[in-house]
Amino acid sequence: MKKLLWSLAGLWVVGWGQDPRTAVELFRLGRYSEAYPLFKRLFEREKDYLWATYATECLLQEGKTAEWNRWVQEERRSNRASPWAAAWEIRAAFLRADTSAFTAWAKLVARPDLPLFVLEALAEVAWRVWGRPDWQRAALLSARNQNPYAYAPLLITTYELENQWAAAWAEWVQQAYQQKLPWDTLLFVLRRYRAAGMPPDSAELPLLRLWQQAPSAPVAELLSRFYLLEGDFMEALRYARAALRLGQTCETLYEVAWNAAEKGFFTTALEALRLLLQTGEKCPYFSLALLRYLEIEALQTRPQQVIRLLDSLLGQHPDHPALQLEKARWLLRLHQADSAWVLLERLTPPTPSLLAQKYLLLSQAALQKDDFAQARLALLELESRLPQSTWLSEAYFALGKLAYFQGEFELAKTRLRLLKNNTQDDLANDAIQLFWHIEDNLKPDTLTEPLRLFARAELYRFQGKAQAAQRLLDSLEKTFKGHPITDDVLWQKAQQALDQKDTTQARLYLQLLADYPDSESLYRDDALYLLGGLAHRPAEAAEYYERLLREVPGSLYSRLAQEKLRALAR
Repeated sequence: MKKLLWSLAGLWVVGWGQDPRTAVELFRLGRYSEAYPLFKRLFEREKDYLWATYATECLLQEGKTAEWNRWVQEERRSNRASPWAAAWEIRAAFLRADTSAFTAWAKLVARPDLPLFVLEALAEVAWRVWGRPDWQRAALLSARNQNPYAYAPLLITTYELENQWAAAWAEWVQQAYQQKLPWDTLLFVLRRYRAAGMPPDSAELPLLRLWQQAPSAPVAELLSRFYLLEGDFMEALRYARAALRLGQTCETLYEVAWNAAEKGFFTTALEALRLLLQTGEKCPYFSLALLRYLEIEALQTRPQQVIRLLDSLLGQHPDHPALQLEKARWLLRLHQADSAWVLLERLTPPTPSLLAQKYLLLSQAALQKDDFAQARLALLELESRLPQSTWLSEAYFALGKLAYFQGEFELAKTRLRLLKNNTQDDLANDAIQLFWHIEDNLKPDTLTEPLRLFARAELYRFQGKAQAAQRLLDSLEKTFKGHPITDDVLWQKAQQALDQKDTTQARLYLQLLADYPDSESLYRDDALYLLGGLAHRPAEAAEYYERLLREVPGSLYSRLAQEKLRALAR
């Protein structure tokens, strides 16, 4: 009985059962002579060319060329234009080390007469039978002409097998765009691919293209977190701000603020926290953000301490481009333009975003050295080399500011008008403010000379030429009394005094602004808030904060003033 059962089992394996798994297992074990009859019977029964391809591969591996030729000729007799006969011949050429085999395969799968199911079948045999992910990919990409965006999981696998991380990443991004996977999945894939060695720009470009296709809150949040992973906190802030504007929660903004502060990027951290506080107490991170904001704000008056901290961090990470850019920003705050220029010239940023920031800082360094031509050249270089960069608006604003400093006010207004009309741009408010500053001080019944001198005084302050700026401002205040620019002059003089640590003089100018007769002065809330911080007594400070809340209730400082009052009460 046992012998009969074993005999029946053997017959089932060699013919009766036609079990595909058994045939494939024998094939994988290299037992081609045993697998061949199984595949042949499977093909005769099902007419599936997967089995025919397995059968022909068994013959090639066994060196049975005569029998293999009979398969090819039989296929050609049944169908003169058969893609399968051509595919088997290409496979045979490949095994003979014919270097033109892949080119022949690419031509085969590019044939316009091949229906979709044939291309899918050719892709299947290329991988399952021949183990060629590149051949499978060629067939699938050809099939995509008939079925766009299909086959992404299979294509991703072929790319990953060959460490083509950038191409695989582009497929993942497209899947997210088609809403076939959650956005968070992309972040997980990104970490894996970056750890495997995918360059940062290969990860960045598909995300930027996705942002251009679908500028939504989830995409902005994803971009912000990508730049956080790369340590580019300025760019992370830009997209966190965009996510907030497009309706996302304040969580991403807080992530940027916290990470930037921890890594020593205090300029970015302060700006992120300021934006977060403007959202109000509806943000769950409001209290934490407020405490962190006040803590970092105190560092602003100690730039040398920040430089030492950045040097310490660069000692641990000497090739960190974002840290080097941050140090350049602080060097420029200290008016050390030559040192910043040398640091920036040596820097080779790995991503378009960091490269754009380098050009913007080079322009600022040149401007501090009074080299307008070089400042403009750096901005034009940014525009030329990065025509699709999200930093272009920064370059346009800087070009407008350059024209303003040079007294070319109509040119400045032309450049600023492009930005101020785009309310989706983060720089729109800055452009509007500078545009109306020029417009208000160039009314038909006013002189143009005061604005030209004031712009020059602003430039001197930016360049660290405090005495020259002070002389110009004093001259403006005495010579052009009653001109609309008077409150701007007082504000600049207050800032100059604070730069020089002369709080007594600063309080004098700020008090004039706080009591300014023109109810439309832009500086009333700024002056009241600063006066509260400079007050000698708690009661005096409380009075200024209460005035701010009463006289300018919609001020951006309102929530900070409320917190200061609570602290004074405690």
